[in-house]
Amino acid sequence: MMDRNQRSQGLDPAPDNAVEDGQLFDPYDMHWMTDPYPVYAQLQRIGPVIWSSRAKAWLVTGHAQVREALRDKSIWPNDLAEFIQALSDRANKPLPHLVSALKSILFFQHGAGHAEGRRMLVQVINGRSLDDLVPDMHAVAQDLLGPVRNAGRMDVVHEFSDLMPHLVMGRWLGVGAEDVRLMARSITGFMVVFNRGCPMRELEHYNERLGVCLKVLERVIQERRPTLTDDGISRLIQLGDADGLDDAELAARCLFQFLAGSETSATFTAHAVRLLLSHPEELAKLRSGQVTMAQAVDELLRFESPVQQTVRYASEDRVLGDQQIRAGDQMILMISAANRDPRVFAAPERLQLDREAGAHLAFAAGTHHCIGERLARLEAGVALAHFLELPEMQLAADQPGCWSAHVMRRLKGLNIERV
Repeated sequence: MMDRNQRSQGLDPAPDNAVEDGQLFDPYDMHWMTDPYPVYAQLQRIGPVIWSSRAKAWLVTGHAQVREALRDKSIWPNDLAEFIQALSDRANKPLPHLVSALKSILFFQHGAGHAEGRRMLVQVINGRSLDDLVPDMHAVAQDLLGPVRNAGRMDVVHEFSDLMPHLVMGRWLGVGAEDVRLMARSITGFMVVFNRGCPMRELEHYNERLGVCLKVLERVIQERRPTLTDDGISRLIQLGDADGLDDAELAARCLFQFLAGSETSATFTAHAVRLLLSHPEELAKLRSGQVTMAQAVDELLRFESPVQQTVRYASEDRVLGDQQIRAGDQMILMISAANRDPRVFAAPERLQLDREAGAHLAFAAGTHHCIGERLARLEAGVALAHFLELPEMQLAADQPGCWSAHVMRRLKGLNIERV
């Protein structure tokens, strides 16, 4: 039987009797991600699980099937660190910082390694009540949004959404604002390395930038070690010392918390502001109290999920959505498509803040369910609450558009101005 590396290189033909996508999906074309939802709808009309000859993978778009795959312990994430290391070796271009960072990312792990990393992260998060962090969230949001009251205009992405999650995480972990801003500039857009066919120049760029972040975090760890406090870095040091981790490994674990707690939140907040301003009737529901902030956040997460898709592979033969999946087959779990499945959400292409959207999969499911869900919800609510307190704003005529990637649809910028 072929292994998953052979299958991903396209050495195996389409599975027998597979329902195919008609080449609607191209894993190397970033342009369609500017607005992927029409393609998702077309794919769903073909079937919830279909074969893509271009991607050499199963495209899973049905809500029930994506949820089942996320919960199935026999369906594993691809090891991106292993893949990037192999690229690095073949090209004879070392990428040590990038590989180190990827090895710490729980999204790409399974089994004992994933369980151990998750255990440590849960202990770090649970070391302090998240409610204690809410005043810090308010302080950060108020500080970042202060200038727009006078200027009457701002770029939400670069001046607010890209910074707030990093600064909040910095306060949580105990990393100073200057170091956090340096890391934020380095990390932003990092998830481009998750794309198929990501060019070596991008991998080298982020290898260098992540090296800067790891150096900063190692220094902070070394400075904190003699006088541990109740912050996240101190808890990480105590747990790491008990497990025999060195400072480089601790820095990588810490960097994962910045990556996991920033890219998705930043992406969501910018899109949420865009959607609210472009749907004034829905914004009015939120302003009037007709819907709660929690309801609004769920529907915004459903409508524009920060993570568009995730890649998995079957470790053994199985059936998913009436399709026979063989061991080694890759699957692209299209979370954003699942969150617009008409079998679960009526009129899924409409933003309706008062709908019951709690069944969305924006935080994934199963063993890889987002550990930081509550933190993300709290932060989103605080960010949007402060946005609502601004003078009435509107989208400016000049908009940079989307920075396209298959994992995420990040806005390049979002210009707003006073009405």
